[in-house]
Amino acid sequence: MVQFGEPVTVQLKYKELAGRNPVRQEGPHAHEAVLHPTTGELLVPDLGADKLCRFKKTDSGKWQSGSGVDIQYETGGGPRHILFYSIYIQSFILMSWS
Repeated sequence: MVQFGEPVTVQLKYKELAGRNPVRQEGPHAHEAVLHPTTGELLVPDLGADKLCRFKKTDSGKWQSGSGVDIQYETGGGPRHILFYSIYIQSFILMSWS
């Protein structure tokens, strides 16, 4: 689990697709990183790649992609924020352009 104030380094992958906002989506753009309240996954909305990246902490303490399937959104949508509704552990994602 991450401790408050602990630095976190993750690598985001980016693939150019038609339909993206050329000014705001020229490359990966992690807007925030949020811990899932029950799984411990680190969830990173990537505005540039239109997806929610999922990372799991390894035994060596590094964050590794591939803990599950990243969630891909509509091209040009620009996912920006994620939050959880604590009673049901449902997540909500706020998009910039869709």
